[in-house]
Amino acid sequence: MAPVPDDVVERFEVFATRARDEFGRAVLSRSLGSGSSMLPMLQVGSFSVVAADGLVVDIAPTPGMPARRWELGWDEADFAEAWFLLSDHLLTGRLEPGALDGFVARVIGMVGDAGDVEVSTVQAEFDRVMTVRPRRRGAVPFEVLVIKDDSVVVRGDDFGWWDLGGDGDDGLVEAIRVVTQFVVRGGTVRSTWRTCDLLDVDGAVVGGPYRDGVHRLRPRQLHFLPFVTGPATQKVQPSH
Repeated sequence: MAPVPDDVVERFEVFATRARDEFGRAVLSRSLGSGSSMLPMLQVGSFSVVAADGLVVDIAPTPGMPARRWELGWDEADFAEAWFLLSDHLLTGRLEPGALDGFVARVIGMVGDAGDVEVSTVQAEFDRVMTVRPRRRGAVPFEVLVIKDDSVVVRGDDFGWWDLGGDGDDGLVEAIRVVTQFVVRGGTVRSTWRTCDLLDVDGAVVGGPYRDGVHRLRPRQLHFLPFVTGPATQKVQPSH
């Protein structure tokens, strides 16, 4: 296995320092291997992240929850995604919420200091309404509206009204995928007559087609930046 690049090691050390500052002595950092094959590792209970060929995040199985694993890259957006996975794991473990509250905690952890999240329970029909606003120009503001754990809507002035899932937690899983693209990765919304596709920065389809009920006279593409900084900013220019 090739050595981890020096700049990645430095970024991992910043990640580990932030984790220790935020979560205290529960955070353990060490290295796996020896010599030139040393791999930086951080562990918090059942959560671990290792810088190998990329960031590898593992959460050990717990009662009622299977093992989970994510294989990410090395860029800043991947470190940001690893951070909200860590934050979500610790927050949900600390508060022991249901699926809906766990979803809300995960979105809040994902946005972090890069934007503002308002959570409301007073809007008729919906159990939670999350209004998410970026602090960065070129990123997309949006709302996430949830009916219990069964149905999730993602809505934005720039792209319309998307109904996600609708069968148990499937809507929450799809919503996390959409929110991650908006907040962490950046990309494009490709709109046709009455449907939209969500694309990543390379043009691959991430989600959709979503029916939004908006009649358009011509197709259009909305390019958006992530809330957080990273290499995606070099690939995507904001436009309407």
